[in-house]
Amino acid sequence: MRTTSLLGIGDRILEILVPKTTAKASHRVCRYEYRCVRSCSGGGRQRRRICTWYPEGDVAYFPWTDMGCGC
Repeated sequence: MRTTSLLGIGDRILEILVPKTTAKASHRVCRYEYRCVRSCSGGGRQRRRICTWYPEGDVAYFPWTDMGCGC
C-alpha cells in the first residue's frame, strides 16, 4: 500500500516537471567558417565550427583545423 502511494506521488511529480523541462530544452545549430592561410605553398585552407545554442544565444567557436593545401 505504501509503495503504491509513493509511485502515485512520483507519477504526479513527473507530470508536473516533464512539460517544464521539455519547454526549456535548447537546441544547437552549427556551421563552418573557412579561411585561407599561408601554411603551404599557394595557401592552405582551414575551417572551424561555430555553434549557437537556442534560445539562450550562447556561441562557441572551436579551434581552426587544417584541411589541406590549395585555396
